[in-house]
Amino acid sequence: VRLRAWISNNVYRDPSLKSPRLRARHEAVLSLLAGVPSFSEKDLDDRIGLAEQFVRDHGHRPSGRDMPWFKDYVHGTYALDGPYGVQSPLNDVRAARLKAIIASPSLIDFRWSGNLEELKAYAASRGGSLPTSWDDHLFPWLTIQRRAYRQGKLSADRTNRLLAVPGILPVSSGLPIAA
Repeated sequence: VRLRAWISNNVYRDPSLKSPRLRARHEAVLSLLAGVPSFSEKDLDDRIGLAEQFVRDHGHRPSGRDMPWFKDYVHGTYALDGPYGVQSPLNDVRAARLKAIIASPSLIDFRWSGNLEELKAYAASRGGSLPTSWDDHLFPWLTIQRRAYRQGKLSADRTNRLLAVPGILPVSSGLPIAA
């Protein structure tokens, strides 16, 4: 508190109206402050660091439940492409770090890819056969993927990835997909 008061007392007026000694002090204080991040910048740096650590630890970006502040960046509430406001803690470096985190897979995509890899391993270990019982945790997931494919709700990327494994999705016979 004392330091903040001292800083504000030394930089509160236009430096051209001050004596040479006070003007020099004013400019020296401002030059020292130029390299020090504000509280909001430090806070954002700390949050971005935690999100980067989360990605390294878990393999996917944090969800809104894990880090509620992050969902505004994912959903585009805060623009990451600039120009950044004068009071904004964002800059090009922080925006690039946030974009890298957003480029990580979401929890849903991460789990989907994990299930696909587990299904591939299952099929490889059993001579190409797929789960056929509700007792196996992969069978409901496979059923949901097949239903989404039939209904045309499966993305092109996921469809291609599933078609790469023989027997998961029916090969199209030229008939239109059922609605």
